[in-house]
Amino acid sequence: MLFALCDKRGIMINTISRRYGEALFNLAVQGNLVDRIQAELIELVNAYQTTSELRQLLKHPRLSMDAKSRILTQIVSGEFSPLTLKFLELLLRKNRTDYLAGVLEVYNLLTDEQRGTLRGIVRSPFMLNKAEQDKLVDRLQSRFGKKIILTIKVDRSLLGGVSVQIGDNVIDGSVRRKLKCLREQLLEEVTSSK
Repeated sequence: MLFALCDKRGIMINTISRRYGEALFNLAVQGNLVDRIQAELIELVNAYQTTSELRQLLKHPRLSMDAKSRILTQIVSGEFSPLTLKFLELLLRKNRTDYLAGVLEVYNLLTDEQRGTLRGIVRSPFMLNKAEQDKLVDRLQSRFGKKIILTIKVDRSLLGGVSVQIGDNVIDGSVRRKLKCLREQLLEEVTSSK
């Protein structure tokens, strides 16, 4: 289903994360639970990444899988769908809880693909205001023919303009890039006139 094993930043996704993410996504589609499972995964990854006690508990070598599963079920009982609970138990049994963030990344990519959505990163020397962001989104949606969700990152190393990355596509409208092109053009003219 995924056309590449890379996330939206071009970073390789672990094969294990991909397999689990695709399997969970397919089950969520069958159960019409895509949005709910996504929200639950986001919450789980956040808790796992920010709570060292939870990570230690889930990795504790002397606690049995049954004990870990019971504790985890008590923590999230009533908050998460049965599918998410079964998925967590599977990750515990297979000792794969460290892959949870990768699973979420794959799940998000598949959800975006299903919805016809593209995510992009915009780098700018300053934070874009709402009107600038909306104008940029409108232009990109016209260009790509899909809904665009942008993450704005301030990059003080840029002199001006913006650089946009959506998947493999990079649109570099930065002043640095324009100056580089101008320099190359001038050098080419100088060397061709000799």
